[in-house]
Amino acid sequence: MNRKYANLATALCFICSATMAASPDLGKEAAALNQQSKTHLGVSIRALGLLFSAQPGGYFLKYGLVREGAWPYLQELRRAGLVEVTSVKGLPNGTEQNSEFVVIKLTSQGQQICNALSEH
Repeated sequence: MNRKYANLATALCFICSATMAASPDLGKEAAALNQQSKTHLGVSIRALGLLFSAQPGGYFLKYGLVREGAWPYLQELRRAGLVEVTSVKGLPNGTEQNSEFVVIKLTSQGQQICNALSEH
């Protein structure tokens, strides 16, 4: 009986290792997608995520973007011509006058990418 379980365990280990070998390395897949995004669109996948944050009339606290590590990705989008970034002091309603905010506006190219990614 123990030999039967040993054979079963061996068979399961073989199947599991074969399945794992056939499974893609998700880290490598993600890195490849990121490289394709950089090659074809000029920006990383993380930067593309910020495109969906760019809403008309939206104000983002610059300090928050810097603290969260999003500032370099926003600059990546700007350099690629996908967004326009404008810095302003305070909010339009007169509050937060001592804080710096940024307004992110999609360019036509940025809007095309956003629309294409939203369709699927």
